Amino acid sequence: MMEKKCWTKGWILDANVGSVLLAEGEWKVDSKYGRQFVAEKWEETLPATVYGMEKYLGSGLIKGVGPKFAKKIVQKYGVDTFVVIEDNIELLIEIDGIGKKRIEMIAESWARQKEIKNIMLFLQEHQVSASYAAKIFKQYTGITRAKKILVIVGTRKALTYAVKNVTVTKRNTLLKERLGTES
Repeated sequence: MMEKKCWTKGWILDANVGSVLLAEGEWKVDSKYGRQFVAEKWEETLPATVYGMEKYLGSGLIKGVGPKFAKKIVQKYGVDTFVVIEDNIELLIEIDGIGKKRIEMIAESWARQKEIKNIMLFLQEHQVSASYAAKIFKQYTGITRAKKILVIVGTRKALTYAVKNVTVTKRNTLLKERLGTES
């Protein structure tokens, strides 16, 4: 049986080896590229199989875990691997070659990936398309620098303009003046 490939309209942000994507949309036929899946909404979920977990962890997405450590971690914890990383990450010290510094790196990277997913879900829940959400995430350093949460307030038109405008060389936000702070 021939494998069907899934393509989306717009961008999927950082889909990595081992990622599982749930997509809603429909199949369309493009005159140039043929049959394509046009996703209106998508969500990345964590793999549920040991094989998928190993591929996900070993993909380079989680800093501090490459294919070698991914294999060791999944061999040790099996289907509970993600539960261990999420709830009891200190147990990774049991893996030969993983020390406290590596555990800290893994924990930070794991938390970062969760934040990225939460931002993307938040934007999609507020009717920002997956392609615009990906553009926003890739273009605005404020989103990548937010520590806990980032709320974007504005009209859809302003957001669309901001996402499409990649030629800005001078920032005219007047943020300092609006906050009433001194230089």
